[in-house]
Amino acid sequence: MKKWLFSGTIFFFVFLAALSAMNEKGVSLTVYNQNFALVKDVRTLQLVKGINEKRFSGVAALVEPSSVLFRVLSPRFPASLLEQNYEFDLLNAQKLLQKYLERDISITEKDDNTFEGKLKSFQGDTLILQLRKGNLILLKMDNIKSIVFPSLPQGLITRPTLVWWIKSEKKGKVDVEVTYITKGINWKADYVVRIGEKENLLDLKGWVTLDNRSGTTFTDANLKLIAGEVHRVEKKAVPQRRVMYEAMNASVPQFKEQPFFEYRIYTLSRKTTLKNNQIKQISLLEASHVPFQKIYTYDGAKSAKKVAVNVEFINSRKYNLGMPLPKGKIRVYKASQGDMEFIGEDEIDHTPKDEKVRLFLGYAFDLVGERKQLKQEKLGNRLWESSYQILLRNHKAEEVTIEVVEHLWGDWTIVNSSQAWEKRDAQTVQFKVKVKPNQEAKVLYTVRYKW
Repeated sequence: MKKWLFSGTIFFFVFLAALSAMNEKGVSLTVYNQNFALVKDVRTLQLVKGINEKRFSGVAALVEPSSVLFRVLSPRFPASLLEQNYEFDLLNAQKLLQKYLERDISITEKDDNTFEGKLKSFQGDTLILQLRKGNLILLKMDNIKSIVFPSLPQGLITRPTLVWWIKSEKKGKVDVEVTYITKGINWKADYVVRIGEKENLLDLKGWVTLDNRSGTTFTDANLKLIAGEVHRVEKKAVPQRRVMYEAMNASVPQFKEQPFFEYRIYTLSRKTTLKNNQIKQISLLEASHVPFQKIYTYDGAKSAKKVAVNVEFINSRKYNLGMPLPKGKIRVYKASQGDMEFIGEDEIDHTPKDEKVRLFLGYAFDLVGERKQLKQEKLGNRLWESSYQILLRNHKAEEVTIEVVEHLWGDWTIVNSSQAWEKRDAQTVQFKVKVKPNQEAKVLYTVRYKW
């Protein structure tokens, strides 16, 4: 006998029904770092000759129904999909009570008194029940221990379900693959950098962080990750929910990386289970003794007197790296007398091999910059000349080199300068200035603009 139980102020639904005739054979999950995933689910169906109705439950709640692709895998099996329906009228207490208006139910109160009859009304915290003798009784929800419903009403389901009508020319088992896109699954890269006390080498640890809010669990899935900017037409964002957190420790990288179209694909070497409402971390890469440079930068037009501190290294096999790095946040720690201290964080974009990685960590305490315009003069029609002074003060005990960045505009020419400079791009120049300990250095230059 099938019964539905509605119990107390927290609702428990117990359904004693036969399991689906679809047997799961394997699921593959390709997750994109744009909050969606491609799911491939292989199942075995038992078909009869003629028209078969099959229900595919366990599909992600945020599935895009128009993206579903049905494919028969069994060779030379004459079966085809005629119709597909996506049912998402999920069961909840309100809908169950609504379906049972004018139908018989059984209610047990906290003192174990039981009443049987027709549900006439429910509103707020009150139910009205017509007993078998015809009289009406009002029952308060906070005094109800349980409500028993004889069966599951037609049209309500416990999980989002795809319903197929399949035409088969013969009886037998057939393997099918269902492919669909779902929102609510995302991944990102997270990195941890450890800088040694000598400040010349760093260790880099990379993690993949998976966030599943799709509405279903993927058990023993073959996992792939796509890094890149895949164009999609989006209409609205996925709502945020609370999640659990799970971290997996691993001492060796577990992903194989390779090119894929104009993107990068990372394949996990083993199967994994990604639960609904779960955050999981899996080791991506690990590199030790990577040489780096500490670079000071002064951009007076943007940061007033502050001198930025940057860490720069090359993503190359020559320097114990060389794996294309997915975009993500990098947190940096530094060793100090046996302890580790946090010194800053930054985000990187997708970084191919052999490219530089520069991290902005904060501003130097003992370095100060000062920029001011000395003059601005009109030389003629559409011709101006401006002069600037940049002062750099070093309160450290050692000499430093500071990169001074200046932003220009229009058709410009530097007509004189006290320091050598180089052109970084069409509108930016850079001076590399050495500043001795406890001393000041000066940059003077004049630029001529015309338009």
